[in-house]
Amino acid sequence: MTIRQLKLETKIDKLKTQAKQAKEYKKHLTELTNAVLIALKAIDEEMDKPSSNERGKRIAKICNELDMANDSARFFALGVDYRKDKKELREE
Repeated sequence: MTIRQLKLETKIDKLKTQAKQAKEYKKHLTELTNAVLIALKAIDEEMDKPSSNERGKRIAKICNELDMANDSARFFALGVDYRKDKKELREE
């Protein structure tokens, strides 16, 4: 095997790894956006109901589920440890 062939194989391996990572990112972002859509629909439905302590608890539960979905995406796709993260907005 020549050096040129070895370099080509190395590049191909890197591309395969990047493609696999991109697929994982897409999976976690899809899960997150689905969770957002479900939460928004649930909150809209709750907001149509009369105001009460129970409604507030249901909305808090929805927000907690959305926060957990966000933590999951940040941990698995971005490598952010949600247990230590202060959840501040980040630039790239």
